[in-house]
Amino acid sequence: MLQLLQSEHEVCELQFENEVLQSHNLELERELEMWKANYCKCFQSLEAYKGAYANSLQHVLHLDVSQKIMQFGACFILNDDEKTHFYTGLPSYAVFQKLFTLLKTCATKEITPKCSLINEFFLTLTKLRLGLLHKDISYRMNLTESLVSKIFHKWIDLMYCELRQMITWPDRETLRKNLPACFRRHYVNVVSIIDCFEIFIERPSSLEARAATYSQYKKHNTVKFLIGVSPTGSISFVSKGWGGRVSDKIITQKSGFLDKICAYDVIMADRGFNIVDDLAIRCATLEVPAYTRGKKQLSIAEVEKTRQLARVRIHVERSSAY
Repeated sequence: MLQLLQSEHEVCELQFENEVLQSHNLELERELEMWKANYCKCFQSLEAYKGAYANSLQHVLHLDVSQKIMQFGACFILNDDEKTHFYTGLPSYAVFQKLFTLLKTCATKEITPKCSLINEFFLTLTKLRLGLLHKDISYRMNLTESLVSKIFHKWIDLMYCELRQMITWPDRETLRKNLPACFRRHYVNVVSIIDCFEIFIERPSSLEARAATYSQYKKHNTVKFLIGVSPTGSISFVSKGWGGRVSDKIITQKSGFLDKICAYDVIMADRGFNIVDDLAIRCATLEVPAYTRGKKQLSIAEVEKTRQLARVRIHVERSSAY
């Protein structure tokens, strides 16, 4: 009987322990569910944060890339005379700004909001200075090729209309008063130093235009211009564009340059300008370096004359380079 009572007591204790364990197990299950819910919330928050961070990073990177692309503009040369001269050919940023101020009053509104008027002007000068392709500029400034072409032609027409009157033929009296010392001794009657310069162009699709613009000297399709510089260093004549195939002599004869020559004028040129007869008709003189064809050696007088010419002809080389 005593053993039976002990067994019943043990069973009761085991039942009580089982109930306690079941209760504890329920608490653990509830706590586990709570942790699972918290984990899901944290995971969702983390995913949302990762998405927001990724979008923010992408936006920042996009802005950074856009800023770097759009940095190639007028702000790229801001107050930097060396960069201004390299990209535009103008001597300083102050000159660039003043020239833009002069022209912008005649310019219509910008072609696209992506490119301000001052950046349009910078684009045009840069293409003229460096000969960049439209595709190159479109990559640099985040524009399409068609927009670059429209901007360039717009400003070329504007600059032609507004600045062409700045190229004037100086009168003799003004030249004599301001003649540099290097001309006074041997070339007091020089009125112009002439040369032709060529600008590279894309190869035309037309075979006729391709043949007319191909330059044997440059081995490229070019447009050729005759430029005249006064002894004082200012540009006094610029012809219309000709195909690179045309000779210097033909351009000089047909560009209207000879109509400005008076009696006793002296013109300096390179050996390629065989216009002695054209100037002689106008009682003018041509000064060119001594010819070496058919000669083994130049005389002392010819060498000295060539040196003197080289010292003063450098003015037109510098002007055409700008």
